[in-house]
Amino acid sequence: MLAHPFLAQRGQQGWLLSEYSDFDRMLTVYQQQLRGRRQRIMLLERAPIPWLAGFFAAVLADCPLFLGNPYWGVTEAQQAIARSQPERIWGEIPAAWGWLAPELASHNPASSEAIIAIPTGGSSGTIRFATHTWATLAAAARGFHAHFGDQPVNALNVLPLYHVSGLLPVVRSLLSGGRLECFPYADLKAGRRPRLTPADSFLSLVPTQLQTWLTLDAAGLQDWRAILVGGGPTWPRLLTAARQADLPLALTYGATETAAQVATLQPWEFRAGRVDCGRSLPHAELQIWDAAGQVLPAASVGAIAVRAPSLFHGYYPGSRSPDEFWLTGDWGRLDAAGHLTVLGRQDQTIISGGEKVFPTEVEAAIRATGGVADVAVLGVPDAHWGQAVMALCVRSEMVMSLEDLAAIIRPQLANFKQPKHWCWLPSLPRDARGKLNQKALRAIATQALPSSQNLAR
Repeated sequence: MLAHPFLAQRGQQGWLLSEYSDFDRMLTVYQQQLRGRRQRIMLLERAPIPWLAGFFAAVLADCPLFLGNPYWGVTEAQQAIARSQPERIWGEIPAAWGWLAPELASHNPASSEAIIAIPTGGSSGTIRFATHTWATLAAAARGFHAHFGDQPVNALNVLPLYHVSGLLPVVRSLLSGGRLECFPYADLKAGRRPRLTPADSFLSLVPTQLQTWLTLDAAGLQDWRAILVGGGPTWPRLLTAARQADLPLALTYGATETAAQVATLQPWEFRAGRVDCGRSLPHAELQIWDAAGQVLPAASVGAIAVRAPSLFHGYYPGSRSPDEFWLTGDWGRLDAAGHLTVLGRQDQTIISGGEKVFPTEVEAAIRATGGVADVAVLGVPDAHWGQAVMALCVRSEMVMSLEDLAAIIRPQLANFKQPKHWCWLPSLPRDARGKLNQKALRAIATQALPSSQNLAR
């Protein structure tokens, strides 16, 4: 476990590229609020320094800590509060959560278990907390450190700290002797630049952020030690643009439950032409299973299973054995060299006429036309085929009709993969990381289906 003197020492070494004195002061304030009593905390701070101070105050005191999203709507907040039952909330409670204040006093005292509970499941519409500990986060950080050569991990963090993709750069930099700079993505888009030196630093982005930054300043992305890209599938057109710009992309695979990356492509491999998620990190073991739980040979498509000391201990308040393999819910394959290719979510796979359709493959073909700014593909009920493929598209600046889109992708995909239903939408329901809210998406699709264009041939 961390000790406050260690944090102070790292502060003197320049760990946090912000006013460390502000962090240290706020850490002391939060510790005084606890008064030596273990309490169940929900962290809702928005600004990085207060957030980091609250996080470490809770961890140092062995408090059960739940990371909250200050941008949750009322329904999501109610789910999160019902599951976590916090005794204390650190941060500004949104006005829409006015129902919350009287509820806090009625909750049971905190358990003695020190956990770090990270929210997940927002894309399905139901908030859950993946239960981690400092040990699981540290194991993930050590695996990342070793994968990239045991040098200090300097991290520029533009992702939300309450997501695992924003939290792990904090842990990696702290434990490896590196430096951390939290930098608002809006500042990057406005042309302001961080203080970290790109050549020896890591940058984490989701695909939509990479696409935006490429458009604004491709040259400014070339010098980073590695640009970690995860949080969703990266489409071929974007990968081609990144390679043409000679970017040091490191495509990744991981989840909240695995404490971020368990597989990562090295930048030199991307520049050499690979577009998979790379090999497993040293701390993780990956397997591909069939429906019976048997390990499949190389190049077989099946369910991705992970075993690692960074695995979560269950969805709060439940538990699981951290020593067992965890089935991720994703389809994928491992080649003979151990490189992982992720094909999509099992629960989003479309079965049309008995054939399996991976939405990510169809979405990639549609994106490659240049005619959409965003797209989502899903299955809708069909009396003849069981499910039919539907494409929900957001227009790009390139003027193109749905008929044009359908005609362009027709030679590229098998007939059973062709969208039968097409429609334009003003936007898609994505969160701050670019992940789709599948529950909201399905509701939109159901409403749009009667007026969609049927372009099947």
